[in-house]
Amino acid sequence: SSSSASSASSSSSASSAAAAKPAPGPAPWLLVGIPTVRRAHDEDYLLRTLRSVRELLGAAGDGKRSRVLVLVMKMGAPGAEHAVFDAAVAEFGGDARFAFSEEPEQLPDPKGPQARDSGDPNKPGVRVRRQTRNLVSLVREAARLAPDHYLFLEDDMAFCPRGLEAMEYALDKATRYHGDWLPVRA
Repeated sequence: SSSSASSASSSSSASSAAAAKPAPGPAPWLLVGIPTVRRAHDEDYLLRTLRSVRELLGAAGDGKRSRVLVLVMKMGAPGAEHAVFDAAVAEFGGDARFAFSEEPEQLPDPKGPQARDSGDPNKPGVRVRRQTRNLVSLVREAARLAPDHYLFLEDDMAFCPRGLEAMEYALDKATRYHGDWLPVRA
């Protein structure tokens, strides 16, 4: 059985990351789910994105920001090489606000394993269907952690300087206006 890579002192490699295991305590107020794939030239987009989130979280304190968890899931075949993911585990793995996981299984393409269709604007092709299945894996892992709120964040999209503050405002405002809302698109 593989172990979580959310601890910098773990002897297992980042490539053997399994289910994310956040620090004990209350469920996350906000879980930021970041799917990541290896880039052709190992660009460090993921590291830039995670550094922007860490900067916004600041020092752990009281309140909602102390209950933000960033879950980074490496997509693709288990054990596949992703040097930037490994570097992220090394840099952020000791911070309880960050958890790392590998996609637990490759969900099957509904069109079959040999599908190679490119799709069109009305029918997703093999690449879009694969990305959708990757997101399903990430959402399933996030749901297991039972956050109050969930945010998708691309691995190449750094938060703007007051992004977390704006997100907190939008979520609080949606809750004040209608406590039973589902999505907030921002």
